[in-house]
Amino acid sequence: MRRDLLLSIALAAVALSSVVPVTAAFPSVARAQTETCVMLPSPSTTAPESAREQVQAIVTEELREHGNVVLGPRDAQLRMMGQSVRDCAAIDCAAAVNRFLGTGFAVLTEIAWVGGRITMVNVALIGLEDGESVGGQAEVVAGDVAAATRAAFTAAWDRWAAAQQGYIVVTTTPPGAFVELDGASLGRSPIRRLTRSGVHTLRATLEGYRSVTREITIDRHEEREIAITLTPGEGEDPTHGGGGSAAGDVIGGEQQTTLPPVETRDEPHWSNFLIGGGLIAAGLGALISPVWTLAVEGDAWGDEGTEYVSFGAQSGVLMGVGIAAIVGGAVVMIVQPVTTTVTVSPTSAGIQVSGRF
Repeated sequence: MRRDLLLSIALAAVALSSVVPVTAAFPSVARAQTETCVMLPSPSTTAPESAREQVQAIVTEELREHGNVVLGPRDAQLRMMGQSVRDCAAIDCAAAVNRFLGTGFAVLTEIAWVGGRITMVNVALIGLEDGESVGGQAEVVAGDVAAATRAAFTAAWDRWAAAQQGYIVVTTTPPGAFVELDGASLGRSPIRRLTRSGVHTLRATLEGYRSVTREITIDRHEEREIAITLTPGEGEDPTHGGGGSAAGDVIGGEQQTTLPPVETRDEPHWSNFLIGGGLIAAGLGALISPVWTLAVEGDAWGDEGTEYVSFGAQSGVLMGVGIAAIVGGAVVMIVQPVTTTVTVSPTSAGIQVSGRF
């Protein structure tokens, strides 16, 4: 009995202990975004298995009423056959179960069994982010286990729904436009509201201006700023339809204008000077050896008054190669055979390098 009470107190502490629904502070929190969850086995206590299964069945029913798909503990254990977390029945290993099964959150129920009856019900919901958990606790009054279970689940679910929320901040130019989110009025801009995470449809209307409708995505714990510029006219602004928006997005704006034509131009490429300079440098290097040979080791011969100098075949070849390289380098730098084609358009830009020889 003492062990049951200690387990109940520990789970209640992690679950934030209070049974007051968070929706009292956040009236817009009715339901969190539905997803697939896994029901963990109830921790072993002196309570009979039938009592633990009774509480799990009620919680499963509540989860399904909120649109969730529930994977039962036996099915989950079969899917985790051979895994170290197969028999997980605690908060600290629930995140690992979620990751393995691909579920959005795990559900853990626990009961206090005193004097042969259930006296307390705890329900905890554990997410993926570092095993983040919320929970609810309710005392069984007059033997009504079902009522206590639903009260504990409601407290946990309301906290879970609140944890999935983010802020939306909407400003309009001009200000004072009516703003709707998923068809529900939020009031006149500028506004800041707490709303559930997920994809929403945002609409801004103002008399004398075209209305703007846009799909936006709100992440949990995020503050999404949306700036909307309305244009004079009637009906829907056709230039700002669907599509997700990011923080700080500007929706709406000036009327579309005619885009300038695509511009294409050819320009000399810097590689011409690199190639030409390299050839000239190589040619000068090739001339060093034959010139030195000519000056030092060449044999003079010829008629009186006329003198010729001869040297080896290797030096002759080097001299020919050197002169050809110098001439080729000069031609490359003058003709500029390598060009750069630059293409610029209103939506993109590109560069293509080509050569002609």
